[in-house]
Amino acid sequence: MSTPKNTIPIEYYAPPATSSQTATIIGNIYDRKYVADTIAFVFAIDKKKVFDGYHKLREPLVLQAGEHDLQIWCGRGAFNYTNLVKVNIEPNKKYQVGYELNPNKQQGCVFWITDLETQKPVTELVNGVELWRANPITYRPIEQFLEPRPSTSGQSYTVPIRVINKMGHK
Repeated sequence: MSTPKNTIPIEYYAPPATSSQTATIIGNIYDRKYVADTIAFVFAIDKKKVFDGYHKLREPLVLQAGEHDLQIWCGRGAFNYTNLVKVNIEPNKKYQVGYELNPNKQQGCVFWITDLETQKPVTELVNGVELWRANPITYRPIEQFLEPRPSTSGQSYTVPIRVINKMGHK
């Protein structure tokens, strides 16, 4: 299989050797018996795709200490969401991807990174951007943070406006 002429090959993340300056992170899965599992995992680190991240989400992934942009993938079945989470990784720590699918009964996914020792989040909540029927095996890493857009699927948003008549008066 060849790469099309105008397509840049995907760069893959190469985990460093475990040392006193590294930490680990694992994904998260909610196994369900009769419907699709709900998953969240590190898809890319600093714009480099994690090889087989979807299939190895329960295995610790080694990271160098320091600031990183982690692209998180969250989803169930055809409903997938992604975005970047900025995190400062501390040496010798263990982290996990946290997520909530359909928070507050609204369609979507929010995710964060949790310190497993303290069980406290170490990042802010990040809203995922929907990727309808996207495949994490063939999808490419994103280049920048994505701003979520309102969905047109039945949700309504209040937009503050001022009505001004033809004469320019309120």
